[in-house]
Amino acid sequence: MDAEYYFTAGTQLAEGNGFSEPFLWNYLDQPTGVPHPSHTYWMPLASIVASLGGWVCSQGTFTCARIPFILLSGLIPPVTASLAYRMTGKTSSAVLAGLFAICSGLYLPYQTTTDTFPLYMLLGSAFFLLMAYGAKGGLRRRILGFGLAGAAAGLLHLTRNDGLVWLAAGLVWILATERHGMGNSAPAASKKFTFGSVIPGWLALCVLFAAGYLLVMGPWMARNQSLFGTLLAPGGSTALWLTDYDEMYSLTSQDINFSHWIVSGLGPILFTRWNALLWNLQTVWVVQGGIILAPLMVWGAFQLRKLRVIWLPLAVLIVLVVVMTVLFPFAGSRGGLLHAGAAVQPFLWALVPSGLEGLAGWGAQRRGWRKEQAFVVFAAGLVVLMIAVTTTLYIRRVVGDNPAQPAWNQGWVKYSALEKILTEEEVSPRDLILVNNPPGFFAVTGRPAIAIPYGGQDQTLAAADQYGARYLLLDENNQRWLSDLYTHPQDQDRFHLITSTGGIHLFEIYP
Repeated sequence: MDAEYYFTAGTQLAEGNGFSEPFLWNYLDQPTGVPHPSHTYWMPLASIVASLGGWVCSQGTFTCARIPFILLSGLIPPVTASLAYRMTGKTSSAVLAGLFAICSGLYLPYQTTTDTFPLYMLLGSAFFLLMAYGAKGGLRRRILGFGLAGAAAGLLHLTRNDGLVWLAAGLVWILATERHGMGNSAPAASKKFTFGSVIPGWLALCVLFAAGYLLVMGPWMARNQSLFGTLLAPGGSTALWLTDYDEMYSLTSQDINFSHWIVSGLGPILFTRWNALLWNLQTVWVVQGGIILAPLMVWGAFQLRKLRVIWLPLAVLIVLVVVMTVLFPFAGSRGGLLHAGAAVQPFLWALVPSGLEGLAGWGAQRRGWRKEQAFVVFAAGLVVLMIAVTTTLYIRRVVGDNPAQPAWNQGWVKYSALEKILTEEEVSPRDLILVNNPPGFFAVTGRPAIAIPYGGQDQTLAAADQYGARYLLLDENNQRWLSDLYTHPQDQDRFHLITSTGGIHLFEIYP
């Protein structure tokens, strides 16, 4: 649904409809109806990029929307190579890191769709490079590096809600490197200059960094303040107090608050976060570390530990794991860390060559290996393994078991079949429909839709009454909340069964 949301919102922008969506996919901001202001939970940059493809092609197709993401994905390997070269100064390390960025494992199926992955990888890399640039050198270099890094932090936040982490990380890093002399520059470097002999250099640079951030995020915050009375969209803050992932679709989101969260009990609160921690650590190891590369990433960080430029990316990764475990355990364990960690991923790939060099050096000392030969052999073997892993995952998630019916667009096929049913039943294109995935449904059919709310039949009827929905489409994803209606499709209460085919049931909702 992520990619479908960014695509549909981008199409709305390309068609001149602004930041507006003809559907509701959650109720966290207590929406009043359809159409509805867009991006009240997710951030807008991926949709803006998707709209560029539609605008250039003059047609709002998924293929056109993907074009900018495909082009951006092509930049990830050379950017990763540049990170490795900056840390080691070796061409061999740069080439190897770039190859790992090409054979990117589980990330590859998502990098060329309308999602945040390529944006976060490139912007995260730019942020780290600019922060390292600003932490070393003269005043002009500091101003340029930290000012642009602030803008990069703003773009990261404009891409994802966890972007506040980047604002905090940048300010803390400036304080550490400028006030306390912990960076690559000379100790206590900021004491060598002040602005106007009044403002300490470290404080001025923090202000400059924040100004770069606000230059990007300021207009979006002003939009939110105008629409919702808050600088940040309300959906993200409400998600702090969820006690169940499915509460994201609760019709009574006004009741999701701190009191709701705390009365759920200390046991469930701790268990949820423990479970999220296990999932998030698995994400770091399996997805970001690619299983076989993870030990070399750790070894590479140890090898380069005196290069303080690596501290910031590692610290950000740790903070992201904490945020996605403690603050947003449901979203974090269901893909939030997978998305957020993408910003650090090129840096992690860039660590592998140093780890491999450490392994080859250890073998030379302890086992009599030829260091250079061992490095080449192991590097070639790792690349072949990553090609095999990446190909397997790509085929499984994109192609599927039947190439004639590729797995990646089965949702599109399903909703196309639903559209045929609706047309045959002469359902008006203006009628609002309750569905499981409103963005995907609208992308295919162009029909306005709202999400089936959390709860049973009473909540579904309440949503229909509140927003004026006339029809309900049930598929296999609705078995938890509406299991009786799904397993026994027949007239019940105000639900009138119109048709049932292929595990999909269409009901009309009587007033």
